Amino acid sequence: MKNIIILIAFFAVSFLTIDAVAQELKLTKSGKLEQISGPTMDFEKETHDFGELKEGPKETYVFHYTNNGTEPLIVTKAKGSCGCTVPNPTPALNTPVMPGQSGSITVAYNTKNRVGTFTKSVTLDTNIKDEDGNPTQVRIYIKGKVVKVEMEETMPLSTPSIVEEQN
Repeated sequence: MKNIIILIAFFAVSFLTIDAVAQELKLTKSGKLEQISGPTMDFEKETHDFGELKEGPKETYVFHYTNNGTEPLIVTKAKGSCGCTVPNPTPALNTPVMPGQSGSITVAYNTKNRVGTFTKSVTLDTNIKDEDGNPTQVRIYIKGKVVKVEMEETMPLSTPSIVEEQN
């Protein structure tokens, strides 16, 4: 009986250890397993191509990410590469995204007076550490082409008379 209890305890500890190790491993794009410790910021896609946009309105895109790491992820700063590119993170800056949870960055691009092709970046300061233990920045990108909207030439249906008839 004592041996059975020890055997059950051994298997229980083994499964818990395997589960804990499996949570800290990530399959890379090249098919290798990497150990993860700390937070991650894994985006569905890191670049969005708007294609062709008409000049004038603001256009937005929402980048979605997941923290597949082992610690809470914190975005401390979000900055566009110019004033025409404005990021808005959800949850708000300095709010932890727990392991397994998701967040998003809505990026607005102002097309007014910006005819031509563009590639803009958003830089996110995070608590993700590099190999040396320093905080890292994550970048996401938007791109596209703004085309000028041609004004339609129209004629009024009727013209008002300048000279009024007198009776």
